[in-house]
This record gives sequence, structure tokens and C-alpha cells, in this order.
Amino acid sequence: MNAFILHFITDIEVVTAANIQPSTRTRVEEVCRAMRILQEKSQTSFSTQQIAGTVSDWYPSEIASALQQLLDRAGLDKKSAGYVRKLVKFFGSDWGDITLKGKIGPQKNKRTGGGSRVSVRPEVIISKPSTVPPLITADEQGVVTQDIEILRTHISNNLEDEDEDEDEDEDEDEDEVARAKAERNSIGAIFDAGVQKLGAINFTRALRQKNNLNLSSRLLLARGSIHLIKNICESRLTSTDQNDVVLAIYCMLSTGISLAQLAKLKISYNRDNPQNGIFVTSGACFWKFKHRVSAITPVGQPENFYAADEWIFTPCSALLSCYIKRHYAADDSEFLATAAQLLQKRIDKFLQRSTERLKVPYVSTSMLEDFVLRFTDASDCIDPIVLDLSYQQECYATRVSRSYVNLTDTQRLNMLCQLWRNIADYAKDDSVATFFQPASDMLSPERRVGSRYVPTTSFCQHFIRDLQEYVIKAKPGISLKLAEIVRYHNAYIRYTAWMLGFGTGYRAVYNPLPTLTQHIPALNLLSISDKDDNIFSHSRVVAVPQTLNQHLQYVASHLVRLAELLTMLAPSLYHKIRNIFDAEQQLKLMTPAQVKAWFINLRNARNLYGPLFYLDDELNASPVSPKWLKSDNCSFNSVPVNMGRHWLKTTLLTAGVSSELVNFQLGHWQEGQSPLFENSSMSMMESTAVLWPIIDQKMINQGWCAWKSDFL
Repeated sequence: MNAFILHFITDIEVVTAANIQPSTRTRVEEVCRAMRILQEKSQTSFSTQQIAGTVSDWYPSEIASALQQLLDRAGLDKKSAGYVRKLVKFFGSDWGDITLKGKIGPQKNKRTGGGSRVSVRPEVIISKPSTVPPLITADEQGVVTQDIEILRTHISNNLEDEDEDEDEDEDEDEDEVARAKAERNSIGAIFDAGVQKLGAINFTRALRQKNNLNLSSRLLLARGSIHLIKNICESRLTSTDQNDVVLAIYCMLSTGISLAQLAKLKISYNRDNPQNGIFVTSGACFWKFKHRVSAITPVGQPENFYAADEWIFTPCSALLSCYIKRHYAADDSEFLATAAQLLQKRIDKFLQRSTERLKVPYVSTSMLEDFVLRFTDASDCIDPIVLDLSYQQECYATRVSRSYVNLTDTQRLNMLCQLWRNIADYAKDDSVATFFQPASDMLSPERRVGSRYVPTTSFCQHFIRDLQEYVIKAKPGISLKLAEIVRYHNAYIRYTAWMLGFGTGYRAVYNPLPTLTQHIPALNLLSISDKDDNIFSHSRVVAVPQTLNQHLQYVASHLVRLAELLTMLAPSLYHKIRNIFDAEQQLKLMTPAQVKAWFINLRNARNLYGPLFYLDDELNASPVSPKWLKSDNCSFNSVPVNMGRHWLKTTLLTAGVSSELVNFQLGHWQEGQSPLFENSSMSMMESTAVLWPIIDQKMINQGWCAWKSDFL
């Protein structure tokens, strides 16, 4: 070590000379790193004792000669030999001039075809060598204690290195990767709170950015790239030759189907073929995928709900249909004849050459696969569920929506065409839409796909009439007997609970609407926490249609009147009802922490109740539950309690409401998309102003009305 430091100080001008510095590091870094690593305790191949016997005065030239002899004996491993070679050059002061691997500036790469490729290598900028803090005057041996400590610090701080030879570079890179991996997987790193927190922050930030794309995002294909793909496909797919590379590129861009999934598809002329693929008819071709059912519980009274077919058929584009009929005559033939891995390499190479030759932004396979889905998220022109249903795209955003939406073939096709019209506007080329969008051919009879829990329009009207007749029949007489009061209250609350589910998308939970303070009639707003945690990460504020808005005000008046009627007939029950209103008054006196604890205890409770409660024969009050809503009437004792939520999601999508607003109402958002998020730019008032009139009109058409209690 002393000999190293002494030579370093006396030979500093040679080590820092500009003509021997590599482009990405300095010779100071190289020799310090080599010295440090060769002295590590884990070093087994090299030891100073190996050269101690051949060195007498420890002059630099002697050390260099001894190290070279050690290299010649070939007793070192490959990695250690690289570091020793650095020290030989250092102690021998023989670095030579730096030799660049390739010319500086434009150079022409030799290729066998596809046109010339020009790449530019940046001019070499010699890194300024790291300077050592000023040293005090050396003694007769040329070094003092302070110098040793300074250089030791310098050596320990220089950790990056890259050998001159390619083999040595690879060894050092592998060593660094191994070190980084060992550090990440070490016990200390795994349980390090700081590392865990930083990882969570980085992951969350990246996820929020991914879930909030816009049309200026670099993740989307540029306009020039879309034009490039269109021109390539137009010239190659209309020729007589079969071209798997261009065919795969076209399909990935137009449908979003991944290359791995395309490689598994087959051409079929048999409609009953039980495999995903492309179904060919005499008139057109169709993408054929089996519907992935999320909810497997069979629905009661299936005749009253929209059917959901097992197989989904989506028309191919006119260009793709012509290509398939020209090249695929045999049934059950592979759609792509080339193996997936080989095809992937060919596509990457083809895209690289095409983009370089025409000087357009680079296009990758993943960008092609994700384009339509990313564009849908960025533009909000259609709901991603359409892509999920049509092309079996496995995206996280639609894992829930798939269970709530039921669409006809015509509705799906219109939405897909709308998507491509928006893409054409983005690309500023109207021909893009007709080139990529599905053809207008449809199989007959028309099919439906999606949720099996969406009630038909006729059944909804019949169902609502039954609820209303149930209330009418329970109307108490003039004498207002206790049994009649209880029966009417239960019928009225049942009507209210069902109406709440249809009008707001409230989930089927215990004790819905735990307090009337969640309702803001003047703004047509309702706060909902039907599927939440203790930090309210899924709480939402939804639009309330005017019909339901008025009805909830009638409910408040109904409860007040109910308490008055029970003053003499059932005093204990009267006090229980009054407690509902008293607790809401006491909220004004509570601290935020007390209010939070009170609400968490009350929401979705099975033993506590809010304004929506029913009474049994013994005058015991219980919160509304999914089981109770289906009891006591043959018209709705077998229907799913959450069918109102399914109806609302499907109704809003088919009415052309923005996907963002639909998710706002239903609470189907991802990380970073919550309207209540601190950085959200969504306006509650603007959103509800769009939503509640549409929902209100749909509910009125079904037969819902604000029902004034007969107690009033």
C-alpha cells in the first residue's frame, strides 16, 4: 500500500494525462478500484505474498515486473487478472495512447440489404480526473500518515470501473450485477424501512403515471409511426406473398392482441370449433374468443335478464379478411406459421430498420400491442371493456367492469369504430379509420356478451310496479294500528333500498346509507362508503338523480312521522328512532377522530342500523340486508340484489357517457384515478351536472318515482 501511494503521488501527472483517459472514466478510478478489490478479504486468487519474494526494494519497476511474471504463470482467475493488468500498467507507467473502438462521427454500417443505415457516435469528451485533496509536504520516504488516510478515502469512494478489453468489461459488469443483486437481496435490505418506503413510493408514482395517460404521452405511437405502419401494411398485405411479420404488426396495432396470443390462434371454417381463433365465412372473417366469465353464480329467473353468449365474434377489418381468404384455404391451419420467438426477433429487426430508414420515432412490439388500450385510456373515447370483450385483452382496468356490462354486437362494433375515428383524428388522416377498423359484417342473430345480471327493460318495469303495489297494499287504515304501521314502514324502506341501488349504483351491503348526513339534496350529491377500508381509499361522492333526491327527503320526513306515531304505541321503539336523528346532531360536537370512529363502526354494520331499517313482529329494528330485500315477495325473491348496479353501468355506457364519469359513479378506478385524490383535477359539480339528468331520465322511463309516505 505504501509503495502504491508513493508512486501515485510521484507519478500523478502520468496517470492524469489527457491522452490516456478513456471516454467514460479516468485512469485514477481504474487503478484505485483495482488496488481496493485486490486487497479485499474475499480475494482468494491474489495475495501480496505471491510477489514478496521477488521484490527487494519495492521500486515501481520491480513491482511491475513481479506482477507481470505472476500474470505469465496463469495462476489468477480471469477477473483478478484484469485488475493485476491495470496495476502492471500503473507501476510501469506504460499506458500507451487510448484507442477508440470505431470512428468518431458519422459512420456507415455494413449490411446486406434494406438500405443504408447511418449512426452518429458522439465526440469523445475526456472526463476531468478526480482530484485528491492537497497533501502536506512529504518526508524523506515520500509519504506521511495523513496522505495514506486521504488516499484510502479516495480509493474507497471510486467504485465504478470498466476494462478496456471486452472480455474484462463483461466480467466486471457481471460482478457489479452480482454485487447489486446481493445487496438488494440481503437481509438488511429486505428489512430496511427506508428501502421499503422508497420502493413503495417509486412503484406508486410509476403506477399513477401509467394510469393517467394523455394524448401527449411518449408511451403512445407518434402520428408518423402510425402512418409508417399503415403504409407498410398497405403495400405488403395486398401483395400475393404471405408475410407473417407485417401480418402480426397489423393485427397487434388494430386489435391490441399480443404476439404471444396471436401465435396460438388458428383459422377455422367451423363455427363450433371450441378454440379461440379466426372464424371464416363466405362473406367475412371474425375474431372468435371465448368469454371469460367473472361471476359464476347462476342468476335466478334468467329469462328476465339479458343473455350472455359463451363465444364473442368481432368482424375483422376488410383488409385482413381479404388477406385471410387469399392465403388460408385449409381448416384448422395456423394463423402465424412462424414460431413466436423467431417472429419476435424478425419484427424487432424489421421495425428498427424501417424507422431508421424513414427517420421516424422508434416503434417496438410492446408499443404496438398496447397502443389501442393506451389510446383508449388517454382519450376516454370508449370504455376499455369493449376491447376486453372483443379481443380478450387481459388488462387490469377491466377485471371488474367485465362483470357489470352487457353489450350487443352492434353496440360493441359502433364503439370500436368510434375508437378508430378518434385515432384517425389523432393521426390527422381519415383513411386510418377505414384501414384498421372492423368491417360492418355481423353474424345473425345478434348476440349479447358480458354480465348475466343486467335486467331487461321490461322486467325492470314489472319489478318496479311490484314494489310500488307492495307499498300501496301495505297502506295503513285510518286507525293506524301498530301492525299496519310496521308493515307499511317495511314496504316503504324496501322500495327505497332498491331505488337507491338503481339510482346510485350502491352495492348490496348491510345497512346501506348509514346516516342521512351523507346526502346533500341541494347539490344532488351522496357520499358512499360501501366497499372500503379504514382510510376510506374507495369512498366516493356520486350524483343523485332528482327523482331519488326528492325521495330521500321524503324518507327523512317519513322517519320523523314514524317516531311520532310510535310515541304512545311503542315508546322504546320511538327512542330508538329518535337516536338516529340525535346522533346526527351530536356529530357537530365531535372531533374528527370521533366522527371517523363512529362512522366506521356504523357503516355496513349487521347489528347497528341507520335510517334504512326494518321492523320484525316483535318490534326489533334491524338494518336492511341483501337477504331481507329479497324476502316476502315472489316477484323478487330470486333476483340478484346488485342488479341495479349492473343496470346502471350498462345503461350509462350505452348512453354514451364518458368512461371516466361512469367509473366516477360506480367507484371503478385504479391507483391515481380517484376523484377525491389530492391531486385530482376532476370537478364534482361538473361531473354530477352531467350524470344526474341522464340517470334521472332513465329511471323515470323505467317507472321510478319519488314516493311520498302515506304517513305524511
